[in-house]
Amino acid sequence: MRILLTLLLISLSNGLMADSIFMVPDKNWGFQFSSPKLMKQKGNASKTEYQFQASTGGGFVITGFVEPAKGKGADSASCMKYYWEQAVKNPSILKDTISVVAKKPFAVVTYLVDTEYNGKRYIQVNANYYGFREGDCIDFHVSQVFPYQAEIDYGNMLEFSKTFGYYQ
Repeated sequence: MRILLTLLLISLSNGLMADSIFMVPDKNWGFQFSSPKLMKQKGNASKTEYQFQASTGGGFVITGFVEPAKGKGADSASCMKYYWEQAVKNPSILKDTISVVAKKPFAVVTYLVDTEYNGKRYIQVNANYYGFREGDCIDFHVSQVFPYQAEIDYGNMLEFSKTFGYYQ
């Protein structure tokens, strides 16, 4: 009976996830990942840069930036150093939660943010995936917000992490 219940729960949770592919304009590559079904998506591209944002109704947000690496780095570690030196200045980041993993092809930084919105306190789970490809630096940011003192469910972040990568 437990096995049947476990299989049912796995199949139900998998049904809540959706596979996504975002192609970078004017490139023959993009990104693929699995996440909760994305409800809102918008993007902006110029001849050299690409930005997009996607989110769910449940507070799961993905933003991506692809821009020329000029002066920012020549590999994922140096692109991470450039972007993270700016991001870590955020006073809401809980410094003791920062973890850095150099996992090819991305350098990944995970951390928690303690923030307030409309008079309510929240904890935001974050992961930044820094990469380098064909002369471009990449900063992919994924986050999910939870009410303060609520149990944090890392399931969406873990599924994203397992499936995130380059497409083509």
